[in-house]
Amino acid sequence: MVIEAARNLVGMNDANSTEFDESTSAPVIDLMPDQVGVTNKGGTMRLGVYPCEIVEDGVTSDAYGEDIVMERHRHRFEFNNDFREDLQKLG
Repeated sequence: MVIEAARNLVGMNDANSTEFDESTSAPVIDLMPDQVGVTNKGGTMRLGVYPCEIVEDGVTSDAYGEDIVMERHRHRFEFNNDFREDLQKLG
């Protein structure tokens, strides 16, 4: 969803995840910093609930109706905050 929004709404035609394209010029989904260089991957993912702070007056805050939600995150890749400002302009 983030990749499609970046491509189609922001105009980042090369937006992708480094999981699929390591050389993308717009890695909106990228390897978590603490995973860089990890070669023995057994038991290294972030697991379980994770507190997510929701920005007021956005689509997500409307959907959840709360300021902080607990989400399950089970992956080595996450949203790349370098692209946050461009995508926040969308709401």
